Amino acid sequence: GAPVAGVLETQTQLFSKRKKIKQIRVYTEPTVTGNAFNLYCINSDGTIMTGGSLSYSFSAGSDPLTLTGALTRINFNPEMDAFYGLALRFENNGTTHMTIKKVEVDIDDSGK
Repeated sequence: GAPVAGVLETQTQLFSKRKKIKQIRVYTEPTVTGNAFNLYCINSDGTIMTGGSLSYSFSAGSDPLTLTGALTRINFNPEMDAFYGLALRFENNGTTHMTIKKVEVDIDDSGK
């Protein structure tokens, strides 16, 4: 069917120590013209973390480092402060159907 603008937000994961994200990997079916989404890292208070957002929109080409061409993995290396809680929010703003298969988040300790 026709794509519908929508939002998916994960539950907030709380941590006993401060954490920092090294990388987020979004695995998709090969991206095509019209695929687009925003990804936001949400703090435990429900706000978007400074430096914790990514906007992806399909662009022709063939360089996965610049996020161009048909991609099956989109890497995001956010530059943001350490946190105690994390949720991910995806906003679909494309014009063609897009399937996200899996999301992986690499997290390191960042203090007490």
